[in-house]
Amino acid sequence: MSVILNKKTNHYYIDKRIKLDDNGNYYHLFISDNDNLNFEDKDYVINLEETLTKVLVKRINDIDKLSSSLFSSNINKKKIKALNISSFTLEKLYSFYIDSRKDELSISYIYNLDRLFYHHIYNYFANDIERIYSLEELTLFRNYIGSLNVTTHLKNQILSIVIKLIEYSRKLHLINSEDKDDLLLILTKYKSKVEIKKKSRNRYTSKEELTKLIKVIDNFNDKVMLTLLYYSSLRIGEFLGIKVKDITFDNRKNIALINISRQKLQINGRLTSRLKTSSSYKTIIYTNSNVKLLKEYLEVNKLINDPEAILFDYTNGGIRKKLKRYSLKANIPYNTIHGFSRKSINTELYNAGASSKSRKTLLGQSSDFINENNYIDDKKALEEATKILKKITPND
Repeated sequence: MSVILNKKTNHYYIDKRIKLDDNGNYYHLFISDNDNLNFEDKDYVINLEETLTKVLVKRINDIDKLSSSLFSSNINKKKIKALNISSFTLEKLYSFYIDSRKDELSISYIYNLDRLFYHHIYNYFANDIERIYSLEELTLFRNYIGSLNVTTHLKNQILSIVIKLIEYSRKLHLINSEDKDDLLLILTKYKSKVEIKKKSRNRYTSKEELTKLIKVIDNFNDKVMLTLLYYSSLRIGEFLGIKVKDITFDNRKNIALINISRQKLQINGRLTSRLKTSSSYKTIIYTNSNVKLLKEYLEVNKLINDPEAILFDYTNGGIRKKLKRYSLKANIPYNTIHGFSRKSINTELYNAGASSKSRKTLLGQSSDFINENNYIDDKKALEEATKILKKITPND
């Protein structure tokens, strides 16, 4: 049995040997996390073990002992200097790159990278690392990507992976800086000239439209959920990952603070502690009538004394259906969940005069223009965002 219960901590852990080849070589997969409540759930750990095994078996055959573990974020720098290109394959380079960024990338994002890498890059270069360091080969590869009957965005995603691998090759001293710059010159991104850009399905739902929507909802829980989703500025996985223990009320300021530290995956509806980016670990703010609404929701559903309870026990698909049904009933344009909870509040904050930094802080976005990033610190940005939220949130 590879999933074992630690009776002292009441947490499950993974202890498994994965066969590498027919020569009797094995990889020891050991994962435990006594600080993660998800590891008290046996089904969660079993699902994690199955998922990781599928991904790891595909990678670890070509990962040598230079890295102490797939779950170690640092590779010994002295050994990096001694690396020789002849000891590497393209798949090994990719595995090292993913390993170096695993703490900042979400599981779903890594899955997407895997799919693009193995289908388009690994197959094209036949796992030969030398070919991605050839100017001629890269030119042919870019032409090949350009010929694919896919969107420009997807073509650029594929090119971006190769760009990252070349940049990482320089860090591993597999190529020098001059070679790296020459190779990157070839991999310019595609610009859409003849394509008609697909119009985003994400639209802006105004506060007036929200009011119409809320008026036609006869279910109290649905009304609270959609109201707080609108003002949350959260991605749907982050919103559905909120637990009661994450909520702190500041009665003096009449605000509710919610610590965002996990998300709900669509895979079996399980919770995971990994968010999209490091900026996603943040605090969101509810003000004015939303504070009262949240307190009433906790009381009605008897959640006040259940800190481990999920705040909103909905699914992504369930919310999408409710949003569509109530929008039709209210006679307002249908919006996607992402547009409803992210684009709408961002637009409202912008219209109310919120700075780019304060909006970025609330939405948990990882990048912005440098001058806007630096002109105001995070604490001031949060204070400014709170004032703006109070302006745009209805009073009690």
